[in-house]
Amino acid sequence: MTKRIVSLVLFFLATSSIYAQKVDNQLWLNYVVGVKMNQRFTLGGDIGLRGLISNRDWNQFLVRPTVTVQLSPVLKASGATALFSTYNQFDNNLHEFRMHQDVTLKWPQFRDFNLIARVRLEERWFFYRNISNEYNTRFRFLIGAQS
Repeated sequence: MTKRIVSLVLFFLATSSIYAQKVDNQLWLNYVVGVKMNQRFTLGGDIGLRGLISNRDWNQFLVRPTVTVQLSPVLKASGATALFSTYNQFDNNLHEFRMHQDVTLKWPQFRDFNLIARVRLEERWFFYRNISNEYNTRFRFLIGAQS
């Protein structure tokens, strides 16, 4: 019990000052599916729709097939490709092709939940209609709790 309380306190202290973005209220709807092919491999992905609630300035549609390999009971690796299409009312529309690779650690594992840490590298190609296309990479790190 003490280990669980200490872990929760550390988690909330670590995340209390994290700031990601300042934007209007958004709604993200995702449908996620995964089909176990065998003990180690899962094929899956997600499809989603995102947009602003406060106004209709932009909407985004995404499709992201994913392959996951379970490396151990607490460690898995994933790879995915994705297409994000963003439609803007007052700006250039954008089609983005992404590939990512990530590693997720589920540890420590408690009776009711697991702490997770994920490291992801994304390669991103941006295709605009009226301006030059772009490419960049992005490093992402996620810490969370999963029930």
